[in-house]
Amino acid sequence: MAPLPIQAIVRGDFVAQLVLIDTDDSVDAMIEKINHHAVGRRVSGESRKWNLFCEDEQIEDGQTAGSAGIQPLDVVEVVPVG
Repeated sequence: MAPLPIQAIVRGDFVAQLVLIDTDDSVDAMIEKINHHAVGRRVSGESRKWNLFCEDEQIEDGQTAGSAGIQPLDVVEVVPVG
């Protein structure tokens, strides 16, 4: 467990955020922390499924930030499915 600052953006938003995640965070936990800053504010708040990408590679469900190799200040994007 270690704090990990990342640059995060939600597809459809125009603001990149500095978000603090943890190396043990699951994909769902990372998406929740990132979406908190944009969904329902600048991005539509309707519930939907999301995918997570780091440096243009999808992070699969079941991975953690640490196992996915996410490094400090990497650019992470949350993309709605469909």
